[in-house]
Amino acid sequence: MGEYLTVKEASLELGVSEKTVKKYIKDGILRAQMINGRWAIVAESLRELPRNLYGKISEKIGREIPANKLLVDRNKYESLLKEVARLQAREELLWTFRQELEEIKMRIEALEREVGRMKEKRGLFRRKKA
Repeated sequence: MGEYLTVKEASLELGVSEKTVKKYIKDGILRAQMINGRWAIVAESLRELPRNLYGKISEKIGREIPANKLLVDRNKYESLLKEVARLQAREELLWTFRQELEEIKMRIEALEREVGRMKEKRGLFRRKKA
């Protein structure tokens, strides 16, 4: 079973309001399920958000604009697609760094606990000086 986030946690992670997160759930942009009357958001769906959001926007634009109308010139369009790809790559890298940071924090906490245990042990065996 995957990891889940609350609406509040997802809003903090994404930097948007809780209302926006709920709209994303309603629109199918974020995967979530109702558990005990509260939304449980699949953490992995936050990583998929840019792609899902881009897809929804593309669908909406496709419905609203006749297919025979060109909105932007081809060079600008290709430039924007490249920028989207660069941003997605950066987002994935940022996601990886965040995961690594969390792992490092957990390792530091474990090491600090170990140091504490060693200090306690050392204190038990320390001899009093005369």
